[in-house]
Amino acid sequence: MEKKQGISGAALKWMAIICMLIDHIGATVALQIYYQAVAGGSAEAINQAYLFYYVLRCIGRFSFPVYCFLLVEGFYHTGSRGRYLRNLAVFALVSEIPFDLAFHNSLFNTDDQNVFLTLSIGLTALWLAELLWNWFCERFPGAWGSSPAAFFLLRFLIGLVPVIPAALLAEALNTDYGGWGVALIYAFYMLHDQKTLAAVTGVVIMTVMQFIEIFGFPSIIAIHCYNGTRGKQMKYFFYLFYPVHLLILYGVCKLLGYY
Repeated sequence: MEKKQGISGAALKWMAIICMLIDHIGATVALQIYYQAVAGGSAEAINQAYLFYYVLRCIGRFSFPVYCFLLVEGFYHTGSRGRYLRNLAVFALVSEIPFDLAFHNSLFNTDDQNVFLTLSIGLTALWLAELLWNWFCERFPGAWGSSPAAFFLLRFLIGLVPVIPAALLAEALNTDYGGWGVALIYAFYMLHDQKTLAAVTGVVIMTVMQFIEIFGFPSIIAIHCYNGTRGKQMKYFFYLFYPVHLLILYGVCKLLGYY
């Protein structure tokens, strides 16, 4: 069989995981180095520590758009959406203590919640949006006439019925990326057949949230190069990596005396 050109889903996951790890090193170890410099360092040491922290965080902006893109791919191609949602929800629970330890040096912190919860809420919103759209099509077939634009707009507006409450829930729970994350997931869903446009839209959405997210622009190139294949899957490794690497980063901060 001829190998397809481009980047597989597994390769995209690896790229996102590596960038996420770099980002989280920045948000834990490098941030503590910066705090130490502020507490007793020279202006040059403070500037160098902040630059180190900021560069790592900029590299990490690649990850979330890719995760959202792959979530939507999974939504369309999984054999069981229920099992997919269950796995995300379970690892949202499993990851919360490691998340709080790594970022707050606490077993329990309500300031923010881990990204698996954002993804779980986003996936639930997509599922409800599709069920609602299918119901509407059965009740009002051809309501959009022959206009593709009317079809898209109607589908978009109907999907907002579950998506807006989901985004508000994510904001209320202070999940990682919050309602903006749910909006990004919905953008990938609505533009599923136009992956490059979806990626551009995603980076724009995230940049509106926070300007540093503009450094996620390399994700546009990576998503554009996605070849539609799954690649070699190590499903539970990708799930487990999140809580495990957070525990390791917490341990590193402890060993270095930052926590």
